[in-house]
Amino acid sequence: MTENAKASRNAIAAALTRVIADGFMLRFQTEALLWNLDQTDRTRAAILQRSQSFLDELILKAALRIQMLGGRSPQSLQQLGALSSLSDSVDPGSGSAALAHLALAYAALSRGCRMVAMIAHADGDEITEHLLRVRLVPLEDILSRLDQLARQE
Repeated sequence: MTENAKASRNAIAAALTRVIADGFMLRFQTEALLWNLDQTDRTRAAILQRSQSFLDELILKAALRIQMLGGRSPQSLQQLGALSSLSDSVDPGSGSAALAHLALAYAALSRGCRMVAMIAHADGDEITEHLLRVRLVPLEDILSRLDQLARQE
């Protein structure tokens, strides 16, 4: 493997590490909102649960891809917090404001996934590009649904 190819793999692995960190932070925020949700609000609960499942899959697939590239995923909450571009907290009691905050975080994750997919494409890493592009559709759907819920309140 050439030095350029190794540098490219390392750059993609590092970018995926940030996707994982943002995914974990977003997972925690989603779970906090779900825990504090009025249990009679089944629509909101279903969207948040779907979001959790999506994030679990994204994090797992990205971690596996990092291993295949020869990198290492973050190993602690401290590392995740340091790598994440997202806030580590959300006020679960503020209803539409909490949903709007969550929607902004999902939008940031979407932008991050798009950026890494573009980097992977430019470097000829079709596997990483496909991994992320396939997940953008459900990510955008979740974002749209959260936006709608936030506006309804």
